[in-house]
Amino acid sequence: MKEIKVALLGFGGIAQSHKHGYDILKNEGFPVKLVAICDIDSSRFYSKQEINLGSVARGDLDGISLYTDIDEMLANEEIDTVDICLPTYLHKEYTIKLLRAGKNVQCEKPMSLSYADCEEMLATAKECGKKLMIGQCLHFHESYDYLRACVHDGRFGKLRNISLDRLSALPAWGYDGWYRDIKRSGGAPFDLHIHDIDIINYVLGKPKALSSVAVDAEMPRQYVNTRLFYDDVTVFVTASFNESASADFKMAFRARFDDATLIFEGGSVKVYPNEKGAPSYEAEGTRNDERKDYMAEEIRTMAYYVADPDFINTVNAPEGAASSIFLIEKIVESASRGGEIIKL
Repeated sequence: MKEIKVALLGFGGIAQSHKHGYDILKNEGFPVKLVAICDIDSSRFYSKQEINLGSVARGDLDGISLYTDIDEMLANEEIDTVDICLPTYLHKEYTIKLLRAGKNVQCEKPMSLSYADCEEMLATAKECGKKLMIGQCLHFHESYDYLRACVHDGRFGKLRNISLDRLSALPAWGYDGWYRDIKRSGGAPFDLHIHDIDIINYVLGKPKALSSVAVDAEMPRQYVNTRLFYDDVTVFVTASFNESASADFKMAFRARFDDATLIFEGGSVKVYPNEKGAPSYEAEGTRNDERKDYMAEEIRTMAYYVADPDFINTVNAPEGAASSIFLIEKIVESASRGGEIIKL
């Protein structure tokens, strides 16, 4: 496999998590190289950025070219892929700009703020003959992959009901306060809810209908609870930017199968068998100290996607990310109508 040369666009908290992923791959000798970083605020090159997951070791920037102007970077650097870590409202604009500049694009989630935007991004990638992937990182997280495997191979019988939670304080991070601006971030539905809605869309497919309620606080739809309707599975998904500033970020799921309950909350997936007195156990490979870095695995998949014309991206196809934005739009519509059930 040839070496894939990458540039990061934006260097806030999520981009620094990506940078950590590139460092992991570099240390193992995988042929992907971060050659440039571009951010309009040069101070970000030299400071850690906190997000709801905390911060990561930013690593050194030796040998990486630093820019504050994207056009200058494109003129001066040989780049195969640009990894977009910009605020959500800029995703469509810069994805299309870079695809038309002949670059493959890995873009952070959410794909954009409307399904129409997503369709335009997909069409542009096809027109330009370039690869596009969206950073739905849970597709590379072993705990969620374990859930998907259990659903598909039936090791615990059929999935009967599942609840998923993603809870955070209102973001105090982000350039120019953009997270707190519903027009620029989409709020909790687009920034938080999208993770769990997308993973359910990936694991179970498109629901038959949905219903959602939301609570307005300092910003609209700061808390949202959604039910997704399937023939034989009950699904509830909650997202909140309405937690206290001192509360830890939480991502979790609780899944009831015929023969066991699976509970994930931070550390690992614990399996609780049906038999009275049977001991619970941690699912293999899902503990924090066992799991691979999911940002690194996302980047690895994009590199394969770019390097191999025959590689079929079944793990994280951009069409799937677009369909999840379609569901988020319907969730916002339902919430605006007081929880009306919307058939899909």
